[in-house]
Amino acid sequence: MKLLVIRHAQAMERAEALRMNLSENERPLTKRGIKAFSDSVEALHKINPKIDLILTSPLKRAHDTALLLQKRYKNARLEVFQPLAVGKSLSTVLRGIFGDTENLAIVGHEPQLSRLISFLISGQKESFIELKKGAACLIEIHGSFSKFKAELKWLITPKILTS
Repeated sequence: MKLLVIRHAQAMERAEALRMNLSENERPLTKRGIKAFSDSVEALHKINPKIDLILTSPLKRAHDTALLLQKRYKNARLEVFQPLAVGKSLSTVLRGIFGDTENLAIVGHEPQLSRLISFLISGQKESFIELKKGAACLIEIHGSFSKFKAELKWLITPKILTS
């Protein structure tokens, strides 16, 4: 399985959202975040041309990022995946990503995504990777949930994707 891990694009600051009476779950992407990630998706498509399924956090900023991804990957199904919400356990996310999907993308939040990546490639529960907003990485996974081997193929910052 190829697992494309994406951190949501730049979102409205918490303080601004509070002034607008928006909850943490409702914070939208900024215009700059939408533009930057839309540009990034074109580069992502060139280096990873196929996604079968996109699993996204239910939070607005991640879901909107996933929708931008789906615009380019028109054949990809999009599903809200509750375990990608902020604060959910790593084991719950892990159980959900193993399945029959050959080309899977997930869109979520820090620090959960960096912990997931670190665990998949090293078995360590402490994170040693940080994903910037709008960054992506590709992990190739062989095996099943109970016994797998994962290899980090690449990790790309948004700055590199849009240059």
